[in-house]
Amino acid sequence: MKKHLVIGAALAVIATPAFATKARLVALGEEITGSQYINDNRNIFLNAAHANNYKDTAIFELGGDGAAGTKQDTNLRPQAEGGVLYGWNNMVVGAYFGGETSQTQEARSYLVTNRRVVHQDNQIDLFLAGESSVKWGANLTYSQNKDDTDGTFEDLESKTLTARVGVVAGKIEGFANVSLINSFEGDLDSGAGDKEEFKGKLGYEIGGTYRIDNQASVFAFWRHSAWEQESSVSQAAATPAAPAYTGEADASTDRFIVGYGRETKLNDKATLFYKASYVLNKRELDTKDDGKATIDDYAVPVVIGLEHDSASWLTLRGSITQSIFNEQDNEYDEDLLPLVNTNVVAANPDKKRTRRNTTTVAAGATLKFGDFAVDGLVARDSGGTGATNGVLNSENLLTRVAMTYKF
Repeated sequence: MKKHLVIGAALAVIATPAFATKARLVALGEEITGSQYINDNRNIFLNAAHANNYKDTAIFELGGDGAAGTKQDTNLRPQAEGGVLYGWNNMVVGAYFGGETSQTQEARSYLVTNRRVVHQDNQIDLFLAGESSVKWGANLTYSQNKDDTDGTFEDLESKTLTARVGVVAGKIEGFANVSLINSFEGDLDSGAGDKEEFKGKLGYEIGGTYRIDNQASVFAFWRHSAWEQESSVSQAAATPAAPAYTGEADASTDRFIVGYGRETKLNDKATLFYKASYVLNKRELDTKDDGKATIDDYAVPVVIGLEHDSASWLTLRGSITQSIFNEQDNEYDEDLLPLVNTNVVAANPDKKRTRRNTTTVAAGATLKFGDFAVDGLVARDSGGTGATNGVLNSENLLTRVAMTYKF
């Protein structure tokens, strides 16, 4: 009898569709680009070798054009994307559409020009992965947009190319993701000859994970982006769409993470997740004529998450996150400070400060229909402002909704 129960439980696990969407990672306190300690097929965008673990899967992230004004992918204003990973002999091939490349888009969203125009669009991802003595994977992401029509911009051209490679060998895994092309230019149709120009330098993500045992992992991560930008657009309105700085400048961002994460199976239905990490962000804007700005911060966030198979058709999950230590240390040259977009300065004021109220709670659910699953976050859009509060709203129960199918 006991043997039959064990076999039945194993078959139930095999028949359950793999959870694998942005909604799940956000609900567990992770970033949408992937996790270095939680198994999820979003990890293919961090380490392409994980494509071996999710072959014969279709993913559909519901959404539109992103947040108004900035086009950023947010929990309440997600961007549409999706694709398929297909097992072919001993290989895995895949195509994915609309996925942002993290180091490419980060360069375009920090201290940069008109984010709505320069946003990476129409991306195509191609995956190839295999397994012999080790699991390996490779990926290329390409996007190109042109606009020669009369409008806000003329002679607009945007182009990106990113390559990812990764390996998983026993307890050790590593990856290197490189931004090879990241450029944008366009003339503002104002009659004044205004223009925006952005040229990315070599950008990359490198990282690795060591699995101490079946539950615990230690990991490290470094993302670097650098670029040159030039804008002659006036900042009189100081809107999010205005340039961070009018003139010529070099800029860079670096993000360093080291951490420890653990999954503990509490019983046959519940899994506890917890993670502690040190996160350091360093950003620099070095202008040709008006000096330099440095925007640095560090934090030690602690995350506790729980996932529970509440019914054969329902999984619930949630997490709480708080930075037990944090500090922001910013410095603007005196001549530069009045020339930086006020939205940038408001979010990153001069001098040192500790961020208040770093405690956040996220919750989500998965509805399971055989090999088909629907994921979402429990969030409420208050009055169309994008605010999320602690109200369960039956008219807008789930946000960042996604569907996966295992075939």
